[in-house]
Amino acid sequence: MHLHGAEISACYDGGPDTWFTPNGLKGSQYCSDDKPAPGQAVYTYQNSQEPGTLWFHDHVLGATRNNVYGGLAGFYFLRDPKEEPKGLPSGPYEIEMALQDRVFDTNSQLLVIPPSNPDYHPFWGVREFGDVATVNGAAWPYLQVEPRRYRFRLLNGANGRRFALHFGGAPVYQIGADDAYLDRPVPVNGTACAGGPSTTECSDLDFMPGERADIIVDFTQLAGKTITVTNTGTLDTPLPHIMQIQVTKPLTGRDESCDPAHPAPEACVCTRPVPMVHLIGSDGRPRTKVDKVRQFVLNELNTSSTQPRGGNIEQYLNNTLYDGRESPSIEREFPKDGISELPEVGSTELWQFVNAEEAAQAYHPIHTHLVQFQIVNRQNIDYEKYMKAWSGSFPSSCKPTDVDFCPGYGPPLSYRKPNADGAVGGNPAISPYLQDQPMPPDPGESGWKDTVKVFPHQVTTVIVRFAPTGVPVHRSRPGLNLFPFDPTEGQYVWHCHVLGHEDNEMMRPYRVVAHRRQHESVSAKTTG
Repeated sequence: MHLHGAEISACYDGGPDTWFTPNGLKGSQYCSDDKPAPGQAVYTYQNSQEPGTLWFHDHVLGATRNNVYGGLAGFYFLRDPKEEPKGLPSGPYEIEMALQDRVFDTNSQLLVIPPSNPDYHPFWGVREFGDVATVNGAAWPYLQVEPRRYRFRLLNGANGRRFALHFGGAPVYQIGADDAYLDRPVPVNGTACAGGPSTTECSDLDFMPGERADIIVDFTQLAGKTITVTNTGTLDTPLPHIMQIQVTKPLTGRDESCDPAHPAPEACVCTRPVPMVHLIGSDGRPRTKVDKVRQFVLNELNTSSTQPRGGNIEQYLNNTLYDGRESPSIEREFPKDGISELPEVGSTELWQFVNAEEAAQAYHPIHTHLVQFQIVNRQNIDYEKYMKAWSGSFPSSCKPTDVDFCPGYGPPLSYRKPNADGAVGGNPAISPYLQDQPMPPDPGESGWKDTVKVFPHQVTTVIVRFAPTGVPVHRSRPGLNLFPFDPTEGQYVWHCHVLGHEDNEMMRPYRVVAHRRQHESVSAKTTG
């Protein structure tokens, strides 16, 4: 069980190899407190991070998509009145909503979504979408509300569907993204526009599997109205209608919640008492020293069109299998365990993701365990020219028939050797192929994130710091551990949160390493 968004020790992170079965079998990374009985594990959640919206779900290697689809997922809220905005809608006016898509049989039971092409993969398909929208498990539900402000804590808990939501003209303000609050409410009606060629119109809220959004919707002027929450995030199976909101309940007393359109920062009303730590300045540049830059290519092997009955399909992070020792270029440079991402505790890195998928709708929500990050920008890339240079960097001897690269080989160049951009990762430098101007994150993406939408034909850049989110910029430095636990013990993963993708190789382990000098550890509770 993975607590998604948690700053937590690896023992309790619930990684893909920490599985256990009812009869006592265990995965290679199984970990537990005490000495539990067979079929059990005891995790201790530190809950030491900033308050926000987390969720937990099954994470077993190879079967996550089935277990989450079957129901093994739920919300997990962290609260701290000293660090949360004052005056937010609460009690019956604070509602969590898990959005998912499902398929049901004629007995209204869950039906496993069949693979898109069983001729080349009997259990898994690159696109698996339901035709029924569910919210908290209810199909196409309705919610009756009063003409007042409500707080909705939204989760995209779908296996693979992207939701681009419209709230029928009701004013929508975002107060949090993933597990952290924004500095102040952000009006988001019609502002969710990221996506380049895959976005045909802007929405109020655009989020992919694994992402959360904490919003306030103001129904004050909508008494007697019925709002249909619609979705324009389409793929193979459109799902245009999500739920109804009926503003039909009588107002119970006065609405004492804060007005997100008029926050009062001096009183922390609708705003954070302590401003968010910003790693990126208003000019879009890092406010701290970047210790390392990594460039990754997100790519796919799909020979279903050329070999319909003998082909294969896999999704890769940096063209590398989950076990990097099965990828020749990674095994050669990291023979011990095949783990190539080895960030230093306390360090700050830029991670750049090149989505090398050809189809405009082939998105990848990338999620990091342990740490959160901030989105720097997205920028278009000359996809065809870059992929020609990338595929041409592989040895010709490893290229199979009808494929212009070496599937699962790892990156084509030396991972450790910086390229012309000064980035490690083993790929050609991306700067010669960039097009147009960098695009800043959408307003609702302007805070800390643990899952980022990565769109085709674009480079998405995030700045990730291996320290708690609440630590001021000047307090963090390489080699200094500011977590209340030792993150260098054990390993974590980063992966695509389309669950079928992570189940079919689009996931990589990473390990946080200590400074060469004696390891320092101080309390994560910092001020100033």
